[in-house]
Amino acid sequence: MSLTNIAIIGATGNIGKIILNALITSNLPLTITLLTRHEPPPTPTLPPNITLTIQQTDFSSSLIAAFTGKDTIISAVGATAFTEQQKYIDAAVHAGVKRFIPSEFSVSSQNEAVLGLLPLFGQKREVVEYLRLKEGEGLSWTGIACSGLFDWVWSGKWIPRLRYPQSHSCHLGWRREELYSHQ
Repeated sequence: MSLTNIAIIGATGNIGKIILNALITSNLPLTITLLTRHEPPPTPTLPPNITLTIQQTDFSSSLIAAFTGKDTIISAVGATAFTEQQKYIDAAVHAGVKRFIPSEFSVSSQNEAVLGLLPLFGQKREVVEYLRLKEGEGLSWTGIACSGLFDWVWSGKWIPRLRYPQSHSCHLGWRREELYSHQ
């Protein structure tokens, strides 16, 4: 299955910028469309295989049109829009998208201990459950739980600031979960 025609929702946000940069520097033959709610600040000239689309995030025929012909939708929305992803999933199904990657980038929302520490991640879990329902309609999906976001963990936004640790892990239910590490 070819997944080279990609749309990124939230490509100008904290996570989206990282994903976009990784895709640009991969040197893979990708066509990338950036969907954003607002005109982003001026950016360096985008490579020719990348287009910027200013797209309202409501479920509408224009959103379906933006997804039509795309192989993969990557959602990099922030915490205020976790549940909004269900609209994107519905539009992806209507547009015939092959794969959806939800904004799951962090510790796993499927772990009960994580949900105990970060109840907001219950919204991420709901999105994953919704994706499971949509599998029967031809949409595949991939959730990427890549551990804690080091810059945010270190800043004390998610857990209390720790003093110069090399790594931090905690017991999350039946296994140890690496929250972050650095050298």
